[in-house]
Amino acid sequence: MMSEYPAPSIATVAKRLGVSPGYLRAHFPALAKEIVEQHRAAEAAAKDVRRRLLFDEALSIATELHKHGVYPSGETVAQHLKSGISRDFVRSSGLLVRLGKPLA
Repeated sequence: MMSEYPAPSIATVAKRLGVSPGYLRAHFPALAKEIVEQHRAAEAAAKDVRRRLLFDEALSIATELHKHGVYPSGETVAQHLKSGISRDFVRSSGLLVRLGKPLA
């Protein structure tokens, strides 16, 4: 399980083993901590990938709009995003304000 990708949560591991997450934490604290850390790292990495893809898509849309003489406002860019992307996230994250600056 420790080499599984994406790293499972402690709840998933506990369920597979037929125990509770609390049992794992109480009886195997080091292992439980490692499971939690790996899961958090995997989730953070996945989030970074999603943000990068969203940033790249938004930048591409803004560039195309600009080429066609359309002002690439946040609302206009958000309307052109793929349907699976949360437009509310784009608006609330300030992502479009940073189009000229790559995400760290």
